[in-house]
Amino acid sequence: MYARNRYVCSYPIALLARTDLAAFEQAMLELVMPQTRLLRRNLAGLSIDHRLLRFTGGRRTFRYMWEIALSDLQVIGSDLASEEQYERVFRDLDLAVERAIEPWGTLGRRQVLMEVGIASV
Repeated sequence: MYARNRYVCSYPIALLARTDLAAFEQAMLELVMPQTRLLRRNLAGLSIDHRLLRFTGGRRTFRYMWEIALSDLQVIGSDLASEEQYERVFRDLDLAVERAIEPWGTLGRRQVLMEVGIASV
């Protein structure tokens, strides 16, 4: 079944100099990602999936991308189920991600994509 209201928030990550890449990846996958959640009373039916992507080839400022998929995101208890309400949720997520990355590096600008659909070939 396809999840409605699926958003993907992408955070580019620039690591600090001399960061051990293997240690960073292990910490992200085993410690940081499982503990990064949205704790808001006005969210219902929310499912969160994390992905850590590494850019290959060339020299890049941002070597990694942390993607957080929010499935079935529903803001409840407000007359304003508007983009403003969703933007508040994304800002809360920004703060959680920024705190999680702080020991390792810095974040670039967050991008939010709304998934339209999936096609199998």
